[in-house]
Amino acid sequence: MSEGTIGCSNDQSYLLALSSLPFIHGYDSRGKKIWTSRLQKFVIGVQEETADKTGRHSIGLVAGTKAFSYVLSLIPFDENLMIVQVAHHTDRSLRARRDFDQLDTYVVDAHDGQGLYVSNELPRITSARRGGFVATVSDPFPQVMVFRTEEKR
Repeated sequence: MSEGTIGCSNDQSYLLALSSLPFIHGYDSRGKKIWTSRLQKFVIGVQEETADKTGRHSIGLVAGTKAFSYVLSLIPFDENLMIVQVAHHTDRSLRARRDFDQLDTYVVDAHDGQGLYVSNELPRITSARRGGFVATVSDPFPQVMVFRTEEKR
């Protein structure tokens, strides 16, 4: 089973993704599915949760799985655009208890599913508007950052 995430655009259409599957589904404001897109840079892997004899839980990768990806967030941006962030984990990032090994950011049109890869250098975005976005980072310590963009006149 996969956890999911949802993002609603300004016109009440929305995107839905099951976290560990490489598909994003677009729905209109009435709930009718209008498109499905597949993320290309996506590794399907299986996580497992184990408990040792003291009851301490840990999450790792099933033997033979070296990496996995999951859809982290779907953030509305502008009129009908959505920011999609995909986190990638490796066995090394899990052992280090990092939030992710790499974070890919895409911009997707909520009406037709057309997308554009933006970067793997952006932090985790929590909210966005035309004038900028708010992001969080946890390395080297937890921080909230506000990024503003300047519009050219």
